[in-house]
Amino acid sequence: MSIKITNVEYIYSPNTPFEVHALKDINLHIDSGSYVAVIGQTGSGKSTFIQHLNGLILPTAGQVIVNNLDIKDKKQRRKIRKEVGIVFQYPEHQLFEETVFKDIAFGPTNLGFSEEQIKEAVFKSLKAVGLGEELLDKSPFDLSGGQMRRVAIAGVLAMEPKILVLDEPTAGLDPRARQAILKMIYRLQRTRKLSIILVTHDMIAAASFAERILVMHQGRVVLDGSPSEVFSHADELRKIGLAVPPVTLLCHNLKQSGFDIPDVILTAEQALAAILKNLEVKEHVN
Repeated sequence: MSIKITNVEYIYSPNTPFEVHALKDINLHIDSGSYVAVIGQTGSGKSTFIQHLNGLILPTAGQVIVNNLDIKDKKQRRKIRKEVGIVFQYPEHQLFEETVFKDIAFGPTNLGFSEEQIKEAVFKSLKAVGLGEELLDKSPFDLSGGQMRRVAIAGVLAMEPKILVLDEPTAGLDPRARQAILKMIYRLQRTRKLSIILVTHDMIAAASFAERILVMHQGRVVLDGSPSEVFSHADELRKIGLAVPPVTLLCHNLKQSGFDIPDVILTAEQALAAILKNLEVKEHVN
């Protein structure tokens, strides 16, 4: 299920003293099954952008087509929202039912799933986010922060979207829980063949999991490419307040010091392999 965005503009409070041009001339095609990270400073337009993907916000100008359906077509919007699930920042704040089961079942119920379909969707989604059935009768507010977030994600998955959009899904979590959530999202993409669009401030997450990175600045997409391509523009990123992953910067400095390593290294594993290879060569020469 692909997304085509053509000449999209969005203006908050047009023709008023509070007018803000949030999106400017966005042109993108996101392929079915891809993993795309969206990075940028606060105020760059990331959240406004993702809300266009299922019609929560409609473009001031331009067109957003999801699987050949135009989000401006009111008759098609319900179908689009089933196909494009959005998990907002701190999704656990959206939990409100008295049990985990009821919270996950809320979306499928509203979509008109049968009782059997609802039950199947709840169990399947709970398993997909790595939680056990023993939690279904518990209050979601008795769970840990990481578990609550997984329940909230399960509630979106239960509607069986083909595209999963996540706005800072690891915000506020400790490093261990953050990594677990990111690995879970990656696993979901692979096992369910989902398209993932991940909004993040975490450069390491973007580099480690995404196939493609969009860099937003002042409402525009200023860089678009693979992690290696995007993070090779370290100076441009620095000018707009972003940084390359720390390991990438370390390896850049090592290269400047004479190490024979690739121009762009994104992960600790790649860095370790390159450094060990250099040390082996130097030891052999000596």
